[in-house]
Amino acid sequence: MKYSDLVHFEPIESVIQLEQADSAAAVRQLGVELVLTGVQTPEDLFGQLAPYLGATLDWPHVSAVGGVQRAGDGIEVLQEYSGGISARLRLGLPAVIGVQTASQPPRYVSGSKLRQAMSEPIAVIKSDAMPAADTAEILALREPTRSSEAVMLEGDAETVADKLHGLLAERGLVKG
Repeated sequence: MKYSDLVHFEPIESVIQLEQADSAAAVRQLGVELVLTGVQTPEDLFGQLAPYLGATLDWPHVSAVGGVQRAGDGIEVLQEYSGGISARLRLGLPAVIGVQTASQPPRYVSGSKLRQAMSEPIAVIKSDAMPAADTAEILALREPTRSSEAVMLEGDAETVADKLHGLLAERGLVKG
C-alpha cells in the first residue's frame, strides 16, 4: 500500500522543512493527524525525533517502522527489530511514525535527475512557536571503569591463530 492510499490531504509542498521552531507547536499549527519522519538523518544520528515529538505532542509514536497501512480509525505499522524480527502494532490517530525503510529497495538516481532535484526549492514553513528550550540536564560525567584489557596478538597468521587458540583454550571456550 502506498502512503497516498493511506493518507489523504491537500499537500502544502512535497517537502516541508521546519526552521528553528518548536516542532510540536509547528505540527499543531499545521493541523495534521499523522507525522512521518525518518529514523536517521545527518542532524539526528540517534533516531530520537519520532519519540521526542510523540512525547511532546502526547501522541502515540513508533520508530523503526517498515510499513504502514490503514486499520479502522487508526493505522497498523510493521516495526522492525534486530535479527529480522518484526511486530505489527495498531495505533490510533494522531500518531508519529519514525520510518526505517523505504517501501521499495533504493535505486540509483541518474545525475541529471539528482541535479534537477537539487535545484528544486524546499518550502520553509515559518512557525509562531519559539525554539524549544534545552531540557536536558547533565547529572554527571565520568570515565568508564576499566574491567579488562585487550590482548594484542602479533606475528604471522599461523602464530596469531596458535596464540588465539591458546587463549580460548585457557578460558575453556575450545577443547585442546
